[in-house]
Amino acid sequence: MQIKSMYIGILMFFMVTSGISLASVLNMEKVTPFEENVSSLTMTENYTYITQGHDLVVLGGSNVSDASEIARLATPWEAHDVIISGDHAYVVNATNSLSVVNITDPSSPIIEGNYEPSGLIVDIDAAGKYAYAVDHYNGLIIEDISNPNSPIYVSTLNLNDLAYGIELSGKYAYVTVWNGLMIIDIRDPNSPIVVGNYAVPEYNNDVYVSGNYAYMICDESNSLEIVDISNPSSPMFAGVYVYETGGQAYDVAVSGNYVCLVVSNGIIILDITDPEAPILTGSYEINSSVSDIAVAGNYVYVAEDDGSLLTLNLNS
Repeated sequence: MQIKSMYIGILMFFMVTSGISLASVLNMEKVTPFEENVSSLTMTENYTYITQGHDLVVLGGSNVSDASEIARLATPWEAHDVIISGDHAYVVNATNSLSVVNITDPSSPIIEGNYEPSGLIVDIDAAGKYAYAVDHYNGLIIEDISNPNSPIYVSTLNLNDLAYGIELSGKYAYVTVWNGLMIIDIRDPNSPIVVGNYAVPEYNNDVYVSGNYAYMICDESNSLEIVDISNPSSPMFAGVYVYETGGQAYDVAVSGNYVCLVVSNGIIILDITDPEAPILTGSYEINSSVSDIAVAGNYVYVAEDDGSLLTLNLNS
């Protein structure tokens, strides 16, 4: 997310829970350096990449609280998301187009190519020289992006279901579909194969993979489903948490023994030390909508539509 002026004001947030005091468990800082909406953020070891309007903004420093803007690059379209893979940032925009940005020198990012795939792209991830795009109607589309100026179509895997989100982990792609979660072997990009299927008959939004578990948002039942993926060909139910909130959940991230679940009116923190029995650690009410979430080490960073960043220290 972009920091336009570095007079960073830090407000300590009081945490609101269902009768639970969180002060001894989590510390939250609210950083308000932005004048415009921040639509997404992604963390690397020494940099934070955010999107704001049409811009990709690079912040230097390993801690968002004291980071400073070191670069700002305008892209052709309004940016909605950014992912990092190697020396490139991939900026997804409102028209389902993709800007490929060289970030070998993060202080001087350069657009190397713009790509407009066909279909309705709802999510994308990248690893190595390949981009993995989820088409809402047509499934998984794989493109060779080793030459960013001229992406090459590699293959399509029709999932025979409406697709919503993707997460890459190792040699697998985890794709949420209307009826559950599909695990796809992507070792051969020319011939991806569905090796596992976990059925949840409802709209399934986002998924986050950590270790031997996939954490999946099941929208209609207002729940977070935890799936044991230690055997990708036979994913199994591990645990579930049903959240009581009027807001829709749409993003999830994991840091150590905590799950951070983003809903339209706030944040829910769960302790998953025992994935079979997730425990509510706390919930945070937010006046504006949350646009994105990122995890780096013991910290969770949350972007708000009003231009604020929330920093949660999970080990304090």
